[in-house]
Amino acid sequence: AVRAGADHPLADLWVPRAASQNPTTGVVAMHDMGSGYKADQDRFPGGTRNARLYRFTHWQYVDAFVYFAHDRVSFPPPGWTDSAHRNGVLSLGTFDIEGKLAEVEDELRLLLDDPARRRRYAEKLAAVARGYGFDGYLVNIETTLAAAPAKRVQRARSLAAFVGELRAALRRDNPTARVIWYDSIIRPGALAYQNELNAKNLPFFRAADGITVNYDWSPPLHDGSPRTSARGAGARKLAVYSAVDAFCRDSARLYCGWNSYLGARAAGRAGTSFGVFAPAWSYEGDGAAPDRADFPERDRRFWVGTAGERRPASGVAEFVAARPIPSTLPFRTHFDQGMGQARYRDGKVATPGRWGDVGAVDVLPTWLDTALSGSGRYAAELTTKEAFQGGSSFR
Repeated sequence: AVRAGADHPLADLWVPRAASQNPTTGVVAMHDMGSGYKADQDRFPGGTRNARLYRFTHWQYVDAFVYFAHDRVSFPPPGWTDSAHRNGVLSLGTFDIEGKLAEVEDELRLLLDDPARRRRYAEKLAAVARGYGFDGYLVNIETTLAAAPAKRVQRARSLAAFVGELRAALRRDNPTARVIWYDSIIRPGALAYQNELNAKNLPFFRAADGITVNYDWSPPLHDGSPRTSARGAGARKLAVYSAVDAFCRDSARLYCGWNSYLGARAAGRAGTSFGVFAPAWSYEGDGAAPDRADFPERDRRFWVGTAGERRPASGVAEFVAARPIPSTLPFRTHFDQGMGQARYRDGKVATPGRWGDVGAVDVLPTWLDTALSGSGRYAAELTTKEAFQGGSSFR
């Protein structure tokens, strides 16, 4: 789907603004849950009998979705790409090399020491994206590039060239494809997280469509990094994703868990974009019910906050504006949340029994707490008690 721009005549109709929301802040969500490809979650097209699976129902607040797993090449299961594209969101995989140098030296040599082989590698990765219908990669290199300093520098230059070649190969088939670099390797070829965009990681940013900075931001109040990144990026500051790790995997991180949304505030104030790593914290993180029955409520709090979507507070939406969709009429949605008590077709039960499918999430209402009429009491919700198509309806 093609999203409407902010100047589209339907934009205000579809997406009113809350006063605190920054309409320019971009958002990337990087999905990292249990090493990926779970049989009761997202591994199989067509879904599962697990009606309490993790699925994404706040697509209107993100621009790109990354499927992350600790494999060399991780591409999104087709369901994730289906739901992302239905909601106008780019779907990205991950190209990952991490571990001790001795474990990955052979692969680094094959990838970076021969320019012709390096270009073929980029072409093959583009072919995978083309074949499976997704839109690019997060490039995640978390290892020093060589033992000898001179070799590290040489490989760092080759790695920056590879990022540019991968981007070019992807763009030949998909003009909207993107390559996002993760803040890891610096100019001398060492692994050194900068937690901001600066001169040390600038060559990789220049070769890519964007960068997600590491999560240990600088003081004061952890807001120094977005400001530094914005200065270094200049006109491309929205291509910098000032990212938070929702799982609080470092006790010094202030912007994580329920406070992840504060990273969006800092990013917006500095003029950069915002990134969330492992947003499935709302599903499996601290305090989550073992049976995941509280996931919808927790996920709504994480993204929208506690005061409703029209006046969001303490959620990402407090500082990030929803994106307008659709851009053309007529428009259709079945209000499907990617789960249900039965599957319906034309108002009748087609398949009884609980189910879940990350690929079935439709374009969902954003402003459930906005009255369309000026009189009377009302309540609006999505329900799975009956449906016309899929598993949900709007009541």
